[in-house]
Amino acid sequence: MRPPHLLPPRPPRRVLTPAAGIPPLIAIAAATAGCLATPPAADQDATAAIDAAVGGGGDGSPCVGDACTQLLVVSLAGYYNEADTPPPGGGVGYQVLRRDPADGTWVPIAEAAGPSTNFNDGAWRDCCGAGGAPDGVPEAALAGYEGVFVARFTRSGADLTARAPYDLVGGNGDGGQEEAHVDWIDYDDDGDLDIVTANPDLRFYRNDGDTFVAQPPLAVGVVGVAVGNWDDDPEDELAIAGADGVHVRERGDGDWSVDVPILTGQSASTVRWCDVRGDGHPELAVMGGSSDVLLIANLGTAIDGNWLDGAAPIGVGDGGYADVELRCGDLDGDHQDDLIYAAYNGVYVVPHGSNSRQNLIVPTPLGVGLGLGDPDGDGRLDLFVATSEPHAVLLYGNASTGPGDFTLAAPVTAVDLVDAATSVAWIAIAP
Repeated sequence: MRPPHLLPPRPPRRVLTPAAGIPPLIAIAAATAGCLATPPAADQDATAAIDAAVGGGGDGSPCVGDACTQLLVVSLAGYYNEADTPPPGGGVGYQVLRRDPADGTWVPIAEAAGPSTNFNDGAWRDCCGAGGAPDGVPEAALAGYEGVFVARFTRSGADLTARAPYDLVGGNGDGGQEEAHVDWIDYDDDGDLDIVTANPDLRFYRNDGDTFVAQPPLAVGVVGVAVGNWDDDPEDELAIAGADGVHVRERGDGDWSVDVPILTGQSASTVRWCDVRGDGHPELAVMGGSSDVLLIANLGTAIDGNWLDGAAPIGVGDGGYADVELRCGDLDGDHQDDLIYAAYNGVYVVPHGSNSRQNLIVPTPLGVGLGLGDPDGDGRLDLFVATSEPHAVLLYGNASTGPGDFTLAAPVTAVDLVDAATSVAWIAIAP
C-alpha cells in the first residue's frame, strides 16, 4: 500500500529568485504554464506567497489589490461566422475584461478585429514589447478552432485599448481544434517568449518581435501540452498527451528531439505540472483516456533520463469526460501547491502531500473551465469558473481558515456572457 505522501520527503532545494529588471507582473492562467514549482518560505506573508506561487512581480514587489490593473480573458464557444452576434464590447470567440476598482465589476474591452471562431484555451504573459521584450503590458495567447491568436493592447495610464490581434494561421481553419491547448515558452532560448500549441499538432510559434512565425510540427496527434521543469537544470520541458499516451520532450541540442515516454498503453488528453509534494520537483497530473485523473510522482532524480514514476501512476479521481480542466495553486494558505480539477460531478482538490481528493463544488456548473486569481487582493487564491450553463464566469471566493481547509464562499456572477464560456484566465499588472 502506498503511504499517504507520494514519496518520502527530500531535503529542501535552494530557492532561486527571479532576476531584477523584469516588469512587475503577476499571472495565473487557466491552461498556462501551470504553477511555478518552488514554494515560498514559510515565514513569508500571504501577499508574498501569492507573488511567488504564481510567477509574481519579478522584482519582489507583488501587485495586489485595487492599485493593480486586473484583466480576465474568457474563451467562448458557439461563434462560427461573422453573422453571429458578438459579445458586448466586441470580439467574437473571446472576451477581455478589466476590473473596475470602484465597484469590482468587470468591464469589456472592445476588441479590434476580434476573430470569428470557437476558442478553448487562453494564457496571459508579457511577451511582446519592443523587439519581443516584456513592456509591462500583457498579451493573451488563445487557441481555438482556427488556430492561435494573440490578443494585444496599448496602455495609457490605467486604460487599455485593444490592438488588432496576431492571427498565427491566417484564419484559414487548418491550425487547430476546438479543444486545442496553448502555453508560453522560450523554446529557442533567445530571451523572449514564444508559443507552443497542441491539437492537432505539437508546434512552436517563434516570437520575432512584431509577429510570430509558425515552425514545423514537432509531433502529430498531440492534444495536450504543458510547460514545466521536472529536473535540476534551468531549461523547461514539455509534457505532451495524445493517443499514444504521455511523453516529455526535452530541448536537447535545441531541436526538442529528446522524447521520454512516461505513460504508454493508454491515451491521454490533458496534462499539468504541479508540485504537490512541495520539494521543487513537480509531479505531472494527467487526464487519462479512461477518464481517470492520474498523478505521476517526480522521482527527484533521473533514471535513464526519466524523472517521473510512470510505472506507478496514482489515481486521484474520475473526471468523467475527456477534456478535464487541471489547475495548480495554493488554496489553503500553506504555501504549497494543490491540484484542482473539474469533473462531471464536481470540482475537486488534491491537497499538497496527498493522493486523495476533496470536493470543492457540487454540483458542477455545466461546461466548466477553471482559473485562479486574487481579485480581492487578500493574498489568497480565489476560483473562477467559466460555464456554458449559465453563460457566465462565476467567482468562488476563498473562505479557507488555514492549512487543510478548502472552504469556498458562495459563488457570485463575475461576468454575464451571451455564449458558453470554455476557459478563463486572470492577470494583475502593476500601475
